[in-house]
Amino acid sequence: MTPLSLDDLNPGPDTLVLCATPRLAAALRQRHAHQQAQQAQQGRTRWDALDCRTLAQWLAALREDWLLRGAPAALLRRPLTSFQERTVWETVIRQRLGAEAGPLFDIAALAQSAQEAHEWQEVWQVHPDRATLTEEHRQFQQWRNDFQAWCQQHGWTTPHELDAATMAAMLADPAAMRLPARLVLAGFHRQPPGVQAWLQALQARSHEVLTLADEPRADRIDVFSYPDAAAECLAVALWAQARLDADPQAELAIVAPNLADLRLPLQDTLEDVLAPGLLRASQAEAARPFNISLGQPLADHPLVGAALALLEVLARPHTLTQTSLSALLRHPYWSDPAEAAVRAQAEALARTALPVSTDLQALCRWLADGANAVRRQAPALIGHAEALHALATSVNDARRLPSQWAPDLVPWLQQAGWLHKRKLGSHEFQARQAFMETVQAFGLLDPFLGSLSLSEALRRLRQMCRERIFQPETEGQPRLQVLGLLEASGQRFDAVWIMGLRASVWPPAPRPNPLLPSEAQRKAGSPNASASVQQAFAQQVHQRLLRGAPEVVLSWPRAEGTAECHPSPLLGSIGKGTALPAPDSPHWTVQALQEPPRLAPPIDDQQAPPLTPGEAVRGGTALLKAQAICPAWAYYRYRLGAGTLEDTADGLDPRQRGTLVHAALERFWAEVRSADRLHALGDTGCREVLEQAIVQALDARDTEAGQAPLPPRTRRLEQTRLTRLLSAWLALERQRKGAFDVVATEERQALDLGGLPIRVQVDRIDRLESGGLLMIDYKTGTRVDTQNWSTHRLTEPQLPLYAALATPEDRTGGAVVGVAFAQVHLKETGWAGLAAQDLGLARVHALDSTQGRKRFEAARFPDWSAVLVHWRVALQAVADEILRGEAAVRCADERQLQYCDVRPLLRLSERRAQWQAMNAQPAPDTALPPHAP
Repeated sequence: MTPLSLDDLNPGPDTLVLCATPRLAAALRQRHAHQQAQQAQQGRTRWDALDCRTLAQWLAALREDWLLRGAPAALLRRPLTSFQERTVWETVIRQRLGAEAGPLFDIAALAQSAQEAHEWQEVWQVHPDRATLTEEHRQFQQWRNDFQAWCQQHGWTTPHELDAATMAAMLADPAAMRLPARLVLAGFHRQPPGVQAWLQALQARSHEVLTLADEPRADRIDVFSYPDAAAECLAVALWAQARLDADPQAELAIVAPNLADLRLPLQDTLEDVLAPGLLRASQAEAARPFNISLGQPLADHPLVGAALALLEVLARPHTLTQTSLSALLRHPYWSDPAEAAVRAQAEALARTALPVSTDLQALCRWLADGANAVRRQAPALIGHAEALHALATSVNDARRLPSQWAPDLVPWLQQAGWLHKRKLGSHEFQARQAFMETVQAFGLLDPFLGSLSLSEALRRLRQMCRERIFQPETEGQPRLQVLGLLEASGQRFDAVWIMGLRASVWPPAPRPNPLLPSEAQRKAGSPNASASVQQAFAQQVHQRLLRGAPEVVLSWPRAEGTAECHPSPLLGSIGKGTALPAPDSPHWTVQALQEPPRLAPPIDDQQAPPLTPGEAVRGGTALLKAQAICPAWAYYRYRLGAGTLEDTADGLDPRQRGTLVHAALERFWAEVRSADRLHALGDTGCREVLEQAIVQALDARDTEAGQAPLPPRTRRLEQTRLTRLLSAWLALERQRKGAFDVVATEERQALDLGGLPIRVQVDRIDRLESGGLLMIDYKTGTRVDTQNWSTHRLTEPQLPLYAALATPEDRTGGAVVGVAFAQVHLKETGWAGLAAQDLGLARVHALDSTQGRKRFEAARFPDWSAVLVHWRVALQAVADEILRGEAAVRCADERQLQYCDVRPLLRLSERRAQWQAMNAQPAPDTALPPHAP
């Protein structure tokens, strides 16, 4: 075919330009309009419009015109949508496999493969040799016969079969319609055999068939590599910023073979660099200085997600999980927006008040009776939940046709609070319209789906929303386009950057259809058939992209996560992958990186406001522990009240189990009181008292306000666990050599650390034979740390605080002579601590023992009173930091932040980078500013 440049096209009524993609057709029309505008400035007053369409668009228009004048019978069959066609494939496959074998297969995946295989056979003429067919291939041919019989019986056909019938009818009766004398093909890389034969037949009948000539190869082609995809995205954004600053009218394109994977990180980077003001919530729908061609599934839009989530609750009201409930309560598109804060509180309360798996009725009952704040402040939420429950009750297990379900779905959603009092922006309005169109399309599926339950109807509707790609209309004409490879091919820009060109992505890997013989696919050259097919296809696209602009930049990331990446082999003919240019290079990258960042000046945020008199600070010993490890942790968690929501779990979580251990031991020792009574009870008596204490602890937990009682089976399991665990612990208690009396359990005290009020709860205090006191703290985990007690920052401050400050002698009748963790754990039951003298407890070391002096050297700690003084001073120093408002991000060992519940607020990576910059030397990943000695 003869190539023809766009300037020599001379459009008219006898010329038709057929484009490979709709985007290319729109771009050619825009370029032609620009040429017309230039001609108008030169005085020209008349010109012909450019008729520029895709082949499918043109054939559809011909059929529509033909139908008005009486079309052949082959064109009267209705075209199936992709979803409809796959639904028919699912039906015939399920019928062939039978009721017994059907559940063993992924019917949806088989239908998708069958749909593609059928298209390859029809369009690319993949004709397998029957002698080489396997059982799977023969099975597909049976499915295909069933599919074609169904379409014939019901008057449907596939779009590619209808296009083939249209081209055949055009050749059979050329007088039936007026065809253009000249066809110009634009952007096609390869034509299927049927289209090639049709074009050759047109040429034989004196129709001129031309191709739109490619633009000249780029004047400059650069190849760069970057450490990873994030660095590559940043480089692309800085390039676009520099080019647009130099020429605001420049037409730029960013092209990626894996645009679906890069879409979100690339969009975030482009917004950060080109329009940082878009970070504000009020700018969510503001026009972007770029346009991304690839949309997202309609189901991923939050507005549509809320509708699908409500329908899910409506369809399955008896299987409401905490995960789905939490998402629904937080959703901005459900119920009254004015009650959003109260719904967030309700969501936090529901995590502890409701079981992991609940139902809609229980939720309504809890909202109306159990959550007082919600009942008072969120009447709309309660009303919408009750409306949802009433709808679910009325629907029951009804089965309807899609045309009967569809008219009710949106009204039901509105009754249940979807978009209640919500003012929609432009993008939200478009998303709602797209969802309502999808619901209407679902209503047309009666011939394909038949009667179905609401759950099955929702599954199909959700599938349709996932397959529909939603892209809000672009405002204005952004000068920067972000495109996929095929969309950019054939277009012309001022500069193009093609990114992500790693070997694993470009050329794409072969993906032959499993339902057709591989040899037949390779012989026909169908898409994805083999590596050679993919190589030839990629080479064509690649060469055309290199002609897309005078300046082309190619790049690839050297790593993806921990995996090393290699450049695409198509880069080998252009240039070897390189790093960034040298600093003396005039290239834009270095210039951009050397410019100061456009950020607000840094703020020294390590100093928080000092604690004011009367200001309440929660946390107790946890506050002191967090301040000792990292001051910012303590400030965010206990002064600002930040924290994570409770994790939901079946039964009890570790914290709740630990609480039950404390409660059971408190009741046990309230009854037993002393070592003498413990030994007198014997094994049987001790077990009876223990079991009674465990029952009392579980009863107290189940009757606690805001707590859902444990299911009977869960309660029995927990009772068995506690009995086994505490029996093992009490066996260890009976091995203690000396006598002791338990003088306090779970005793609450209010302390004052130089103006810092601290409320503590001492797990247990024993009076020993000597009259001294042993402070005990129960630990139900496996990790116990006593080594920090000799340092200036006590990261386990509970026992030192109790020993130094929490036990006046006039209340307990003695002085503290030891502190010990009681490790109540089946795998590691035991003691750990420090004492003034040997107490006969393993791992509770005497101060003057060899083990004791390893940490508490005699020069600093000559006696027990020196240890207590050290603890008072160390604790007061940490308390003084809290009073002064010290909130710096510093930590001696980052591993101590493993259980920090405000870790994202610490921004450790940023702080680490600042510390390394201040010290002008590299540091390990765990390097953070240490505490002052």
